[in-house]
Amino acid sequence: MNFTPPAQDFEHDDVDLIPRREDSMFGGDLFTPGWVRGYGKDKEGFCGRCEPGVWLNIDDGSYKANLVYKHGIDSSGIPLARPSSLRQRNGAWEGYCDACNGWRTIRATVLGWNWFRHCIKVCYLILFGVSTFVVFWSRE
Repeated sequence: MNFTPPAQDFEHDDVDLIPRREDSMFGGDLFTPGWVRGYGKDKEGFCGRCEPGVWLNIDDGSYKANLVYKHGIDSSGIPLARPSSLRQRNGAWEGYCDACNGWRTIRATVLGWNWFRHCIKVCYLILFGVSTFVVFWSRE
């Protein structure tokens, strides 16, 4: 994976759109974009995990949605839980969720992987309780 924007992105007439480095929140932070461009409502983060890499708006939430639901990286900078085991059943893949002790069908949707949506909406409630979940979810 190449987390650096393509060379042509650095050759721009508008200096605000020339990519610049962004400091991470902490060592090992996987959420904060390494490269950004623009400012305010036009600020975009580069996702090098997507193939090919893409620029996504930070202010409108598309960068966050991409990392959380497609790549399983929470806005805290820490990866979401992965299935502890996988199996194929009736032609569909299922993953075992240790938080809720059940098998969940795994499939890609337009919004990303349903597994990560399950982690955010169900497992955090089980693991951390409702009050912690609300604080954790609303955190930017």
